Amino acid sequence: MEGTNDYKIADRQSPGSLDPWKRLAAAILTTAAKEARAGDPDAAIWLLSEQAELLAVGIGLSFVHVKRWARARLQLTP
Repeated sequence: MEGTNDYKIADRQSPGSLDPWKRLAAAILTTAAKEARAGDPDAAIWLLSEQAELLAVGIGLSFVHVKRWARARLQLTP
């Protein structure tokens, strides 16, 4: 997802890498993003769901950015 590389640039750990449950949530979101980027509309739609929001907020990821990215994959307007 765009905007999530800030942690690498600033030499900080991702919030999701500290706790095993957060790592799992981050892995789920990452998998959905990879599938959406590869053209799977169901993955992009899922990234707009309440479940994805719960995971994103749980790991400290801005859900606004997740939604914007997923909508771009579906070519939807904000």
